[in-house]
Amino acid sequence: TLFRSVREAVEKVRVEMEEEKRQAVTKSMTNAQAETDRKCKQVKEKCKEEFVEEIKKVAAQHKQLISQTKKKQWCYNCEEEAMYHCCWNTSYCSIKCQQEHWHAE
Repeated sequence: TLFRSVREAVEKVRVEMEEEKRQAVTKSMTNAQAETDRKCKQVKEKCKEEFVEEIKKVAAQHKQLISQTKKKQWCYNCEEEAMYHCCWNTSYCSIKCQQEHWHAE
């Protein structure tokens, strides 16, 4: 009976320790998941901020390129950048293009 009492006490301690171990593992897993979620959120926010900044830079570059493009004259015949002004709304990139256009009309 002493042996039985010791065995029951040992079993009770073992069960208690297993429960404590289970609780500790659960708590650790919960904490680890919370930390992972927090870090993930931080990384996502940082990526989003970097993405927004990159979009702003690209949009500014695009706006500048559009502005530069609008300020140029374009060949009526081939749509390359023109350097020969002909009429109020017609320019050509070369004499060849001017002649091709005039002969086509």
